[in-house]
Amino acid sequence: MVLRNAAVLLVPALTCACGGGAAAPAAGATLPGLTAAFGLPRIVAADLMASRSMVVEAVYRASALSGATSRGAVTSTGTLAVDAQGEPRWVATPGDRLVVELGGAHHEFVLRSAQGDNTQGSAVEWLSRPHTLSYHHEVKGGPSAEVDVQFDGTRFWVHVAGDAAYDGGKVEIDLVAEGASQGVGDLDGADRTTQYACTGTLQGDDFAVEVRETQSIRFASATSLRLLPGQRGAASSATTRIDSLLRSGDAEYQFDGVQVRSDYAEKGGRVRNQETHVQGAVLHGRSPFGDCSLVDGVPVLITTAGRFRLGA
Repeated sequence: MVLRNAAVLLVPALTCACGGGAAAPAAGATLPGLTAAFGLPRIVAADLMASRSMVVEAVYRASALSGATSRGAVTSTGTLAVDAQGEPRWVATPGDRLVVELGGAHHEFVLRSAQGDNTQGSAVEWLSRPHTLSYHHEVKGGPSAEVDVQFDGTRFWVHVAGDAAYDGGKVEIDLVAEGASQGVGDLDGADRTTQYACTGTLQGDDFAVEVRETQSIRFASATSLRLLPGQRGAASSATTRIDSLLRSGDAEYQFDGVQVRSDYAEKGGRVRNQETHVQGAVLHGRSPFGDCSLVDGVPVLITTAGRFRLGA
């Protein structure tokens, strides 16, 4: 995973009558976790797609450069550095993990297991075939995660558990995605359509989220390590339904079938993540709390007391 941004929300006075559970926040109070509940699972999904591609291609590249491929072996340790011209260089240290230096970022992978069709000539082809994959991914100065993947050629199961900085605070992430994916790929990238359900938890210092989402996403990438950093990138267009439950302090807030359409793009280290449609209600206890909408391109929760930022 690569991207994390923040989101603890300052909330104005809420004058609506909200039934059930604790009272809604008063003037000047905070409502931690609202933006994490709204957007963090989608960020994790996009990061995970890029992470999975990177670790497999890094192993392919390291194996070729170390000479392991010619011996029918695999190299999953050492350091793979990609220069500004896109040329990779491999050295044998460290001996307990695979480091990828790319575009100013320092990634560390510990590959626990990988089973698939090792006769395939590229990482993209390997990933398109049935496989299982288990690894640890850590970005220096950023997030870390344990990742487990099972893919039968169409249907998949993915578990990610880790932590990340989000709006100045630490968030523990434990999510499972199950669904189906199909598409095409070549040596430089892939174009896939995926539908899945995401469940699990997000835990912050003063909030917790029970994640319940479904998503349909088209993901296109040009992520080969042989490409120049400015040529590498990924883009996705997603439609999401959010039914997650946010516990913030003593109160509960229920996303009630909130619909989101969003576009994500990353190229040369520059990221654009933008919602293009947001609609649906949030409940406080069992009573209406507000409606989600897109105002001047910004996702907000509109209540009788005012607007609350949803985007990080």
